[in-house]
Amino acid sequence: MTSPRQPLEMLRELSVQEASGELVCASDEIEVHVYLQAGKVAWATSSASRFAFRRHLLEQFGLESSTLRELVEDCRRNRRPLGETLVEWQLATTDQVREALQLQVADALGSLADHPQAAALFLARRGRFLSYDVALTFELSSVWPENAGEDGRSDGGDDRTLAERVYGAAHAIR
Repeated sequence: MTSPRQPLEMLRELSVQEASGELVCASDEIEVHVYLQAGKVAWATSSASRFAFRRHLLEQFGLESSTLRELVEDCRRNRRPLGETLVEWQLATTDQVREALQLQVADALGSLADHPQAAALFLARRGRFLSYDVALTFELSSVWPENAGEDGRSDGGDDRTLAERVYGAAHAIR
């Protein structure tokens, strides 16, 4: 389904509908992919910062670039999720993977907020989109403030939610 609505508005609706699939948003400046599993965000990536997840893993958790490259190739060959494989290979804990994923997702959603006129298309999918470890998925409100405008900022108060802090951290790594 394509939509003339702003991408973040469409994402909120898909989340409420507990949709599973891929939201693709594109403009001349940006391309963003958001993968949903039963309405939760499982992964998101933006052409503005394609390697935020990888960079976070290398910098924050001390993974060697060659080890990460080998892991990514293994995941591609065997069609396995990177986050789950990082945990299985004991290269990172579930909490560490969640932290890196949360930053990647917030960064991608920030790209959507920066380009509200991007065209959006949702590709409903099931199958492997329903088999991803739910411990590595996020309620939309935990990676994007519910009370936020399209720019991700809260519409009042000095107290920042977890999602607002994650958004700020994601923008800092851009």
